[in-house]
Amino acid sequence: MLDLQTIFFGNQPLAIYLEILLRTVVMSVYTLLIFRFVAGRGTGFGEFSLFEFLLLVLLGSAAGDPMFNPNIPLAHGMFTILVVALMGRGILTLTNRSRKAERVLEGDPIRLVKGGLLDMHGLKRARVSSSEVYMQLRQQGIDNLGQVAYAYLEPDGIVSVFPAHSAPDAPTLSILPGEDNHQRHAGERAGSDQPMACVACGQVTPAGRPDEVLRPCARCRGTAFTVARQVEHLPGA
Repeated sequence: MLDLQTIFFGNQPLAIYLEILLRTVVMSVYTLLIFRFVAGRGTGFGEFSLFEFLLLVLLGSAAGDPMFNPNIPLAHGMFTILVVALMGRGILTLTNRSRKAERVLEGDPIRLVKGGLLDMHGLKRARVSSSEVYMQLRQQGIDNLGQVAYAYLEPDGIVSVFPAHSAPDAPTLSILPGEDNHQRHAGERAGSDQPMACVACGQVTPAGRPDEVLRPCARCRGTAFTVARQVEHLPGA
């Protein structure tokens, strides 16, 4: 039979909770002060680089165990946090002084979109899919790939979008989710006499006959297509 009291509360006296309370308060305040030393005032949520995120994980791990484990002295956890913080501070100083070190530790922005088309090389470097890029663009009010002049994946994981100054002359790929219901695939008939856009990269194939068989995209070899749409407005217009 399960001993629920032992499972939930263990066999230690109730005084252990007072010790955990004290440990938690001390480690929380100490970690907060150390974090402010490492990050400074300019760092906020959604603005962490990969290296800064790693520091947070290390600090959290070093602070968490001493909070509830009575076998770990607080001094051990505090010393570990101090070492991680000093190491992080030193590396951040190095990246501020050396462009090469900054590129190695934090990376460069990666271009995802250029001139209304996905940058397939950039997607491979960033290891993201076209659907993930479309989701990020929709969150910024973009509904058609032709509205985007450039888009970059920043080192902190945020996608920066530079809208096109004017609407493209020809129809381009709509990235609204509803367009998925009208996809055609290579080997199938187009079913429309309108231009077809490659779902994987945005390349537009000129209009053909409705009974014409679709071929893989000449640009990225994608096999899914949807009817290209004319851009009716631009963000902020």
